[in-house]
Amino acid sequence: MTTTEKIKTAAVSMVIGAGAVCQLGGNYYKIRRPNNNPEADRAALEKDWRVIGQDLDFAIKTGRQQWLGKI
Repeated sequence: MTTTEKIKTAAVSMVIGAGAVCQLGGNYYKIRRPNNNPEADRAALEKDWRVIGQDLDFAIKTGRQQWLGKI
């Protein structure tokens, strides 16, 4: 690819990106949505909240250790 072609490709990509951010000309990207499956939604939410719980548990334990170490 020549330098001129690289510059043209970069310019086109920049214009498409700017248009996507401003939503000029409609939506550029399709959002993939699974079929309406309540069980899949429930499982995904459960998994998400489980990870959030683990993160909170880690933060609480780490904070507690740091606090007790300063006393």
